[in-house]
Parts: sequence; C-alpha cells; structure tokens
Amino acid sequence: MAAHGQSPTTSLTEASRSRIIRSVFTALLLDILAFTTILPLFPRLLHAYRAKDNSTALHWFIASVHSFKSYFTGQSQVVGEADTVLVGGLLGSLFSFLQGLSAPWIGRLSDRYGRRPVFLVCMLGNIVSSVIWLFSHRFEYFLLARIIGGLSEGNVQLSHAIISDVTSSAQRSRGMAMVGIAFAIGFTVGPPTGAYFAGIQRDLSEWLGLGLSEAQVFAPYPWAALFTLALLLIETVYIYRSIPETILTRPPPDTAESATASTNTPLPTHMSLEQAQTNIRTLKYIHFLYLFVFAGMEFTLPFLTFDKFHFSHMEQGQFLGLIGIVSTILQGGVVRRLAHRWGEKFFVTLGMTSCALGFFSLATWAHPREGGTWGLYFAAICLAVTSATVVNCMTSLVSLCCTAVDPTGQPLDLTDRKGQILGDFRSMGQLGRALGPIVACSLYWLKGSAWAYTAGSLYISTIAGFFYLSVRPPRSAKAKTH
Repeated sequence: MAAHGQSPTTSLTEASRSRIIRSVFTALLLDILAFTTILPLFPRLLHAYRAKDNSTALHWFIASVHSFKSYFTGQSQVVGEADTVLVGGLLGSLFSFLQGLSAPWIGRLSDRYGRRPVFLVCMLGNIVSSVIWLFSHRFEYFLLARIIGGLSEGNVQLSHAIISDVTSSAQRSRGMAMVGIAFAIGFTVGPPTGAYFAGIQRDLSEWLGLGLSEAQVFAPYPWAALFTLALLLIETVYIYRSIPETILTRPPPDTAESATASTNTPLPTHMSLEQAQTNIRTLKYIHFLYLFVFAGMEFTLPFLTFDKFHFSHMEQGQFLGLIGIVSTILQGGVVRRLAHRWGEKFFVTLGMTSCALGFFSLATWAHPREGGTWGLYFAAICLAVTSATVVNCMTSLVSLCCTAVDPTGQPLDLTDRKGQILGDFRSMGQLGRALGPIVACSLYWLKGSAWAYTAGSLYISTIAGFFYLSVRPPRSAKAKTH
C-alpha cells in the first residue's frame, strides 16, 4: 500500500520532477564518494590494526582465511600479504551481505511511511557508522562500524524508488541512468580522494587539542574517516532541504512528447499481472546470478594487475579510473538517451555480452609479455560497457513492471509495493555481490587467472542467453524488438 494507505494524488510540474531527480543525483553522489573513500585503505587499515593490537576478531579473520587457503593448497605457509588483502575482501562481502538482509525491510518501510523519513533514518545510521569508524582505535570498533553501515545503506534503492515515483515509463531509463552516472563518478573520484586524506600526516588529536596521542583515540588514517563523516553530514542536510516526499506523487502520463518522438516507444506500457510478477521474479534471480560472477571477477582485477603486470598503485588507479570514465560517458551520452527507444532488454543483453567478451580477453589476450597490455585495456572497455548498462537497465525493467497497466488500461496491483519490490531486487544483487568475491578468489588461487576468467566468460554468456529468452519487457504493439 502507499504511505498510510493513500493513493497517489500529487501532481508535479516537469520542472519539479527534474529538480527532484537532480537532487537525488547530488545526494547519491555525495553518498558514493563517502562510501568509496575507504576502499583503497582496507589493506593499510588492517596492517595498522595488526601492528597496534592483538584483536581477537582480526586474528580470527586472518587465521580463517589462512586455514582456508592451506586446506585447499595442502601447504602450511606463513601468513602473507594476500591473507590480509583477502580479509579486506571478506569485510567488503560482509557489508554487501548485510545490505542484502536490510534492503527488503527498507523498501517495505518506505512504502508504508514514505521515502523521505526512511532516507533520513538510513543517513542517521550511516553517520553513526562513520563516527564509530573515526574513533575505532581497536579493530572490534571498526568491525561494528562496518556492520552498522551495511545495515543502514539504503540510499541506492531509495533513490531508485524516488525516481520511479516521479517519472513516466518513457522517462524511467533516463532517470535511472543518473544513478549509474553517480556511481561511475563516485568510484572514479572517491578512492583517490580517500588515499589523499589517508596521506595527511598531521596528528588529528593534537590538532583538536585533546592532549592524547592519535592512536589512543582515533582509527588509523583518521582524516579519511573525518572526511567521510563530513560528506555524510552535508548529504543529510541536503536531503532534508532538497528532497520532498514522493510516494504520493502521480507519475506523468506517457505521451508522444515524453517519449521524445521515438517511433518505437510504447504508449503506455502494457503487461498482464501474471507476466509482470514472472518478470520481476526472474529478474531478481538473474540479478543475483549476474552480480555473483561479475562482482567476484571484478574483485580479482587488482590481483591480476599486481601479480601479472606488476602495476603500481598509480597504474592500478588509472586502470580502474578508465573503466569509470568510459562508463560515465556511455551512461550519460548513450544509455540515458537511447535505453527507452532501443529497449532496456537490448542494453542488458549488450552489457552481458560485452562482459563475457571482456572476461574472455582477460583469459586469453591479457598477458605481461610485450604488447600484451592491449588485451587488458580492451577488457577494461568491455567492462565499462557492462557497468554502464546491465544493473541500471534491469532496475528500469523491474520498475516498469511495477507501473505497467493491464490490457484493459487498469494499473497493475504492484504500484503501491514499488519500494518493497525494488528492495527485494536489490537484496538479491547484494547477496550475489557478497558471495561472488569469495568464490572468484578461490578459483583464482586454485586454478589460475586464465581458468577463472574463462569460467566467468562462459557463466555470463549462459546468463545472457537465459535473460534474453525468459524476460519479456512491458511493451505495446508499437514497440520494436532488438
């Protein structure tokens, strides 16, 4: 049901809708910058915690990873660099797993009480998480901060829900692409920004005049944590001032004008309730399967560039930055303009096919011999296409199923559960993102990079075929297929 059982009644002007989408984009960009600040610091943070205390939790994590590796390799080795890095991966998986647990509940609460209050509560949780991180001079406190942050991170799905509230089906993909652009910019700018603040040598405790050593009060690299906290505080104030409640907003009607004169735009989108429910269920499972392998293979890229190509931190940053920049350009210049005209299904299929080709390139053409880096950078371009298309266009498909009408022109009984459905969809993806790196790194350890990326390419190809054959997007008789 809609908030407090009410039906959508509020109409917004086109200028108001555009302003809300811009506000969502700005808030989400701040959120992703805050989230990505910590990413390059994980190995150094864990090294610092190992050096400064005998944390039972940290040593348990490291011992578990080392025992797992020793069991499969049959060798008892000294705990090394890879063990510490993989603990960072486990913490990242824990964060995604907790997001997967909380996402359905965040969606249901936003349907019942509204997007805005739930958004602000999530921001409160993120702020508490950052405060604990700032003062986490022991690893247990840092772990608590990650747990609270994972359970509170509902900003992405709430952004999707708000955009769905205020856009027509013809505008949906353009709005959803803004989320992808925010991600691409955030993941390009956030990690080097975090590395910069981690490099500040001034003692924060001394700067604040606390009279204690920094190590007694704050986490390692506290300036990065302080910067993250500042971003989240700014984001919270911005959300409070700029993003209104949208759950009772009536989307604009689909018209020829809103379809930007596309000859293959459905006016409006039609689908039976049974087919919509089947699509949503299928897309949830595909989201899990896709992110299970994509996130896992993506996590191994720093290992590949370090082990095989001996990239420095700067070279790794440039490589990942290339993916982010190309993805931003594609989302802003191609996907946002053409997804609804050519069909979200077309772009999802294109992105998955590009992903399979990218993994195949990493398996066969990317090698450290002279001239072999072209295969690595070709794969980077392919993965940028994937990042620009698959998740955002699948999210648009789920949202379109929620707001489609049946053949008689009556709205389906899904519109008032849009937050819940988008939350369930995101939950499945986050669970895949949590489990994928563990399996992918195991394959990378045991079988080598060529075997792992070949398996990933075949896996993604299978998922692409299943998606193309099983998902029928809401389209009228006017829609062209690709």
